[in-house]
Amino acid sequence: MPRPDDSHARWPADRFYWAVLDGSVLGGAPVRGQRRRQRLGYLFESVLPGIPIESVHAVYERLPGDGERYLACGTTQSELARGVSPGTVTLAPSSVPAFVAEDVDAGGLNLLVGPFAPRPVRRLRRRQVMVALAGVVLCGASVTVGLERRVSALRREAADVAAAEQQVYELVLGPAAQASIGTSFPPERRLVAELRRLEETRSDVAPVQETADCTLALAGLLALWPSDVPIRAESVTVEPAAITIRGQVVAMSDAQRLADALEPLDGWTIGQPQSEMTRGGVELTIRLTREPRVMAGGAP
Repeated sequence: MPRPDDSHARWPADRFYWAVLDGSVLGGAPVRGQRRRQRLGYLFESVLPGIPIESVHAVYERLPGDGERYLACGTTQSELARGVSPGTVTLAPSSVPAFVAEDVDAGGLNLLVGPFAPRPVRRLRRRQVMVALAGVVLCGASVTVGLERRVSALRREAADVAAAEQQVYELVLGPAAQASIGTSFPPERRLVAELRRLEETRSDVAPVQETADCTLALAGLLALWPSDVPIRAESVTVEPAAITIRGQVVAMSDAQRLADALEPLDGWTIGQPQSEMTRGGVELTIRLTREPRVMAGGAP
């Protein structure tokens, strides 16, 4: 069992190699860490008594004052392996040589660093690294869980919006309207089609004040009705100021042929046919409006 003092060993200064190094001769920007120790090692090797720097373990302490001056303290790796007991935590010189004019804390020159760090210190460092990694993993897991919750909340909101939208479609269109338009269209298109159908039922023509004979208009319409156009008429509405024809034809060209045939109807102006493709054919709407009467003098 090592004595309590063995955990912090102190060797005499003469058991170490010493040198004061001028780091300014290295040139370039200041370096840190392992690269700095490597470059200072080249300078330290020049004062070692025929010993390669690869066999020496050294530490470098920057001296106070101006310039890049370092105090080098080292010993051979074999000496460290033989002279350090397993329970030693730190190893430093008991003093510094007399040629070192600066006030340097000899106890701060701990050589049990890097590859010679004690096992308890290495275990502690590994434990610290593991704790840090566990913290990173925990933070990542927390962020992931938070994102998943956010995504789930957004999906629920999107589902709620879609359900509310569907309720609006069902409320506005109703089963009868949906069946009349056809279920092959998406709800938004069915809603637009229903809106157009409702707009077509509104007449922008001012109501006729005098009584008009709708029978004559219907008779003229039927007289011009083409027999060679295949059409399935759903409704023909004859009003004093407007005639509305709704039905279904096979092709778009049939809708134009019907409109061309009804265009000569005396006293009426035919509008552009409105058609929409469906699964069963082409839904057609043709609207004719009565022309304003022309009084004597040419004024309406």
